Formats: sequence, C-alpha cells, structure tokens
Amino acid sequence: MPSHKTNSTSTTLTPPIPTQKGTSNTSLPTIVEDTPQEESNPLSAEQAQALLTTMAAMRDEFTKLEGEVVLLRESVSKQQPDIHTLEELLTKVQTEQDSSLATQLKEVQQERDGLKRELADLTKEVREFQKDRQSSNNELTTLREELQERKRTEDRLQEQLDHHSMTCPHTAEEPTSTSQASPALPAACLPPSPQNSLPLTAALAQTSHTPAPTPTNPNSTPSSLEETLAEIVLLMNSNGKFVQENKLFPRHKMRMVWCPTTQSAMALLDKAQLGSPSHIIIHTGSNDLRAQQERVATSLRGVIEKASAIFPNSRIVVSTLLQRKDFHPATIQRINASLSQDCALRPNVQLAHHPTLDLDCLYDHVHLYRETVPILAKTLKDIALNRIPTSPHRNSGAISTRLRSPSQQPGPTPWTPQPRPQHHQPQCPPQPAQHRPPQPSFRPTQMRPNTPLPPPQTHTWRSHSPAGRAMHKL
Repeated sequence: MPSHKTNSTSTTLTPPIPTQKGTSNTSLPTIVEDTPQEESNPLSAEQAQALLTTMAAMRDEFTKLEGEVVLLRESVSKQQPDIHTLEELLTKVQTEQDSSLATQLKEVQQERDGLKRELADLTKEVREFQKDRQSSNNELTTLREELQERKRTEDRLQEQLDHHSMTCPHTAEEPTSTSQASPALPAACLPPSPQNSLPLTAALAQTSHTPAPTPTNPNSTPSSLEETLAEIVLLMNSNGKFVQENKLFPRHKMRMVWCPTTQSAMALLDKAQLGSPSHIIIHTGSNDLRAQQERVATSLRGVIEKASAIFPNSRIVVSTLLQRKDFHPATIQRINASLSQDCALRPNVQLAHHPTLDLDCLYDHVHLYRETVPILAKTLKDIALNRIPTSPHRNSGAISTRLRSPSQQPGPTPWTPQPRPQHHQPQCPPQPAQHRPPQPSFRPTQMRPNTPLPPPQTHTWRSHSPAGRAMHKL
C-alpha cells in the first residue's frame, strides 16, 4: 500500500497477519503513524499479496451477508400479515375467554348466593328438628315415667288384689273343704238340687267352726285377743293365695297374714300384733328382688335377727326364695345360700328349701300354679313340725286328684248327689234353714288356750274320699 505524507506525518497501513483458512478471525488494516523523522517501510510482495487475498475474501463474505439480509427482509415482510392475523386472533380469543369467564363467575356468584340461602334454610330446619327432638325426648321421658308409675300402680293393685283374695272368705272352694273337715254338721245342710247351692255355700262359709286366720274384709277385723291367741302364724306373700289354712294345721289355731315384702315382715314381727305364737313361718322376699337385687339377703338377715330376738321361744321357719322367670337364677341361688348360713347361726330358726319348685311350676313370671301350692305348704308344714320333708312326687298325684276332683270345681257341680256317699252323710230332707247350726255353738273352739303343739299324728276329722286322704297326708 502506498504511504501518504501530510504535515510531516506519515501513516502506514500494516497488512494483517494471515490466519488459517476457515477461521472467522479477520484483522483490519492497522494505521501506524510515523513521526516525521521516520521513513515508511515499503510492504513486501508477499504481504501485499496476502492483503489482496484477504480483501477479496472479505468482499465475498460481505456479498453473502448482503444476500442473507435481503432474504431476511423479504421473510419478515412476508410474515408481517400473519403476525397481524395472529394478534387479532389472540385478541379475539382473549376477549371471548374474558366474557365467558365473567359469565361463569357471575353464575358461580349467583349459585353461591343460592347455596347460602339454602344453607340458611337448612340451618333453620335443623334448629327446628333439634327443638322437635328435644320436645320428643321430653315427651318420651314423661311417657316413660308415666309407664313406670303405671307399672308401680299395677303392682300395688296386684298386691292389693292378692291381699283381698287372701283375706276375703272363699266362696267356691272353702265350703267344700269345710264340709269335709266338719262331720258334725247335719246332712240337711247339703241340698239335693244345685239351685240352692250358692246361697248355702255362703251360709256354710259363715257357720264354719274353723276361725279365720286373717280379717275377712277391711271393714271387719278380729279382736286383738283372737289375733294374739294364734298358735301358728304364717307370714306369706301372694303365693299363699290358695293355701287352705284350716287344712294345713287343722288341730291348731292358725293365722295367715299377707306379707308381700321384707319391710312388711319387719313391721309385723311384733308381740303386739302376733302375740306369742309357738311357730312363725315366713315366706317373703321375692317382691324385693327387682328393687334390691342381692341386697335381699341383707333384708332377710334383718328379718331373721328380729324374729329370733323378739320370739326366742318360738320355732321360726324361713322359706327360701323361689325361682323366677324374669330374674337370673344365679342371684336367687346366692341369696338362698346366704340365707342358709344366717339360719344355721340361730338354733330356733329353720330353713325350708324347695328344690322341686322350679320354673315349670310358675304360670307367669312369679306366681305358682294352683296345683303346686300344696307342695310349698307341705314343705313348710314338715319343717315347722320338725319332720323330714317327704318327696313331693308321692303327694303330687294326690294333689292333682284333689285339684281335679269334682268337689273343687266352682259352681253347683260340687253339690251334686254323687259326692255325698263319699262323706258318709245320711240322707235328709232338704231343710237347710231349719237345720243350720248356730254360729255361737262354735265359739269355744276359737278361745283355745295357747298350749304347745300336740303330736300331729291324730286328727279330729278324717275323710274317706281320695281328695280327703290327699289332704290328710298334709
């Protein structure tokens, strides 16, 4: 390259150092300023040739670059309409989405408001249901209390009914038993026709020589002297309804007192009420099971202690509790075991156990069948008289025969002419009003003094009928 001198300053273009082929390192000419005193060094031929080659290569590269720029400009100019279309499309989609989202948001807000109103209504209904449930619970509690009170009233009425049936005179059965136990009555007292049987039955019940052990009705009570002269006192619950006192101890003055609970027994065990009996038989406690559970053993222990302390010279017989269908048998067995231990500690207290009276002997949950009551009475009598209790199987046939005999059926059947030859009573004209014995003639037997029990082997009466022989075994 030629050098130019201006104002005594020389500028020299120094050619670049050639690089390897294919590399992008391109050096531009370097301007070298020389002082006026220095002289420029001329380029050699090789350097000049290299510089020309480099410039030719750069010219080619610039040509290619210019072509690519033109292509890029054309491509961009072609893509600009597409970009505008795409922008318009994106704007449109965005607008549609915004409007759709706004509509959906508005619907969601409306649905939320509706759900809020439904929730408020449901909350109100739930509160009303809660109030209704509370009122229903209160009504159920009231009904439950009323049912319990009705149950207690029913139990009290049942006890009063049992007490009334025990204290009232027997109208259908006792006259027959009295006729068997009183051979001294004339035969004219038995009418030949069944039309007059019911009035005569009431008359015989009033003229019986056997004194009533308990008050016949609430309006007529025996005198205190008759109550205190009883030799044998039987304190019994409702299972003693069908116990025939005049046949249980026919030679002794007996008094049966209704005693439903142990609390009643505690109140009755007093000399002012019972006098000085030689024998006291106690059969109670079953009605206390529901309220006291196993604490009935403690209550019975108190009854035993009081009876043994107030009546030390009397023979006291305490009966075990019978099985019940509405109560667990293990509890009753534990109570009876405790009762047996308490009786063994006192010499004048004896225990009457009833192993044969099981659940099959109950016609309901508590009460015995009428046919099985004599088995209970027979066991109590054997223990009271210090006899070994006989097996109830020997007497079960007789008891069933006695209970199935025509003389024990209600109505006019017992007074038909067939039973009369069995009692060996003579045939007399039917004049019941003229031959009825007066009641005062039997008063001396009621004032029998309080003497020790004689041997029970002899009896003042003996019946030759099968039913009479069955009761004679008792």
